[in-house]
Amino acid sequence: METNDNIITLDNAKKDTINYSQDLPIDKSEYYNSKDGGNNMNNKYVTHTELELSNEKILHKIDNHFNEQDKHFIKIENALEVQNNKIQDTDRKVNKIYDWIIGGFVLTVLTTIISTIITNLLAK
Repeated sequence: METNDNIITLDNAKKDTINYSQDLPIDKSEYYNSKDGGNNMNNKYVTHTELELSNEKILHKIDNHFNEQDKHFIKIENALEVQNNKIQDTDRKVNKIYDWIIGGFVLTVLTTIISTIITNLLAK
């Protein structure tokens, strides 16, 4: 038989130096939930807890923004209410002036009519 130099006998083979039991964690939940998405995840993925926390922060910011908007609307409503009260006061004053003008005109007309009637009655 020919000897084949490519064949390695079991005695001459190098022993495998890799200890597989050390490479893999015993508790697999620690391996899969390492809080960074895993070894090669580059923070592209988040856990449910991280997503909920992020959503709560965003919702809190939105609530604060709406609260600020509500404060601005309340200020505008108050300013409009003040202006509306001023307009109503001015309208009442204008109505009083019209009442005095119309009352004066009616009084003048009535006085003239009564004066004419009395003058005609006394002249007869």
